[in-house]
Amino acid sequence: MGETSLCLDRLQSLLEGTSADDMLFVSPQRGRGVKPRPETVVNAQCKELSGFRDQD
Repeated sequence: MGETSLCLDRLQSLLEGTSADDMLFVSPQRGRGVKPRPETVVNAQCKELSGFRDQD
């Protein structure tokens, strides 16, 4: 649980200076220029970082 909140804190601080183009890699199926909600980005990144642990 501690790792997840660490992940969230880190990503939240990263998001503050992130542009839409920088975030496109998270969900390219949304199309260019579409900015996903910050919580969507954080969830996607945290799943990538610790996704295999979610099955526990």
